[in-house]
Amino acid sequence: ALLLIPLWMFFSKDIKGGFSGFLVKVNLKGAKLPLRPVFTRGLGSAITIGAGGSAGQEGPIAAIGGAIGSQFGQLFKVSGDRLKVLVACGAAAGVAATFNAPIAGVFFATEIVLLSSFELASFTSIVIASGMATVVSRALLGNHSELIAPPYFVGSFWEIGLYLLLGLLIGCLAAGFIDVHFRIKDRIDAIKLPRFAKLLLGGLAVGTIGMVFPQVFGNGYDFMSRVLSGHFAWYLLAGLVVVKMVATSITLGSG
Repeated sequence: ALLLIPLWMFFSKDIKGGFSGFLVKVNLKGAKLPLRPVFTRGLGSAITIGAGGSAGQEGPIAAIGGAIGSQFGQLFKVSGDRLKVLVACGAAAGVAATFNAPIAGVFFATEIVLLSSFELASFTSIVIASGMATVVSRALLGNHSELIAPPYFVGSFWEIGLYLLLGLLIGCLAAGFIDVHFRIKDRIDAIKLPRFAKLLLGGLAVGTIGMVFPQVFGNGYDFMSRVLSGHFAWYLLAGLVVVKMVATSITLGSG
């Protein structure tokens, strides 16, 4: 939290808004993104996640990749929907390279960055960017998956009913998480303290939660891989459903 104070002092415009602010700029404000947030936002995200902040790198790397795509478009004087496509290509490439997941990068950019405005021409460009980014990342970092899971086999078609129930449950939890996030963010915004004090209080709160539930620190992928291998009790996982929501909301809400 202390390391983030200089960034908030000098580059608050780059850090404010989060990934939702990025989507607003792409879809409502012409997709002309500045270059500086690639460095300032990237550094801030790296500090937050690396120091144990309860957040992931999906949003930051998509915003960074999208900004680079926008800079290419502005360099060659591309405008309108074609500039949006270049932003989506950059976002897809960032997600694909970071997670070694080219298909995930494609669908992330198509469904989230372009808000489902599907066109074959844009889809082809996004696939090429995502695939090339994955090739480069594998050449530099090796072919390692972010999540490691044992092989899974469907034993009975009746299991599909459980997936239906799981989807309903996760959908309700997702809606609840959005509500919790904005409630906590609004409460933090309402505290009459300087921004820097809120940063420190947020870090203290997440650190306190992490003393009991250290699984909330960082992006959580190592913990998820261990869970997929069959470790940890169900009551710990049930508790983390609530605690992770709160920790992530505090991390993002406090800045």
